[in-house]
Amino acid sequence: MSIVYYEPWSVFNGLNPAISRLVNARGGRRSATTEWQPAVDIREEAEQFVLQVDVPGVDPETIQVSTDDGVLKIQGSRAEAEEPTEVSYSQRERARGDFQRSFQLPESADVSNISASHKQGVLEIVVPKRPEVAPRKIEVTH
Repeated sequence: MSIVYYEPWSVFNGLNPAISRLVNARGGRRSATTEWQPAVDIREEAEQFVLQVDVPGVDPETIQVSTDDGVLKIQGSRAEAEEPTEVSYSQRERARGDFQRSFQLPESADVSNISASHKQGVLEIVVPKRPEVAPRKIEVTH
């Protein structure tokens, strides 16, 4: 005999993608000219934070990375491809247009030394950590 666990919320797990498609749909088709957000992986290493942003098809010249008041901002644009007017799509899922992502930086971030590079459709942003102020023992003399 096997145990079957009842998960009342499991029916909702598949709804998020369906709802997203409905919200983004126009006339039964997803609009390829709406704004989009690239996927981002963020990892923390001993001496830095590393953000990897998927931006395939985005000209690196259109990407802007900036910081203001502790917020890292990434902006860019994926241009619409020039195509003959007689081209007709049965499905179109690759988003086009402007994108923007913002991330609150931790206090340990060294914003003056942030670097960014682009390779094979992945933007990598390295945010070094400031050296920690080590606790210091102060000797009391008498």
